[in-house]
Amino acid sequence: MSAHLADEQLLDLALHIDGAGDGTDTHADAPVGDAPTAAAAHVAACTACRDRLRSLRDDLGLTLAPLAPVDDAAV
Repeated sequence: MSAHLADEQLLDLALHIDGAGDGTDTHADAPVGDAPTAAAAHVAACTACRDRLRSLRDDLGLTLAPLAPVDDAAV
């Protein structure tokens, strides 16, 4: 894979493969197959795509944080 990954590919990694490309993939239910593996390998080798993936994850966290369930004990 010579070109940078498309945002759609990076978003798929951000949603499905925790830690893709940074050695922290701990989810057993992460997608398997050639496409996700190739994308994760590309992210591991490409600083620009790795930075974009981190940015997408940060944005997702900020977007989804208000939807997190409220702990009754914390209220």
